[in-house]
Amino acid sequence: MKRAIKYGVIAVVILLAVIGGILLHSGRKAGLAKTQMKSLKLSLESYYNIGGQYPESLHSLVDRKIATDRELLDPWGAEFIYVPCYKDNGAGKRKTVSTYMLSSSGPDRKSWTKDDIQ
Repeated sequence: MKRAIKYGVIAVVILLAVIGGILLHSGRKAGLAKTQMKSLKLSLESYYNIGGQYPESLHSLVDRKIATDRELLDPWGAEFIYVPCYKDNGAGKRKTVSTYMLSSSGPDRKSWTKDDIQ
């Protein structure tokens, strides 16, 4: 009986260590995603300073050699979510991208869920 309890305790300790390791690793990736987004925001500002508006997609940063394809991927291998917001410049004038929303879909790789990183 004591032996079974001892092995049960060992199993619980191992399980808690594995779960803790997973959570710690996930937290590190979230921090990395935030750092990558800061870098992407600097690239987006560079694009804005060149052309007077933000790009319609992140791939425009690669086309202008401001960022690489790899920089468009979050730590989980999914592309960062970029949503351009357009400004109406008046009747008949072309709309421009005046601002944007940037996020990561997080560990589940699904957009617009609780684990997304802003």
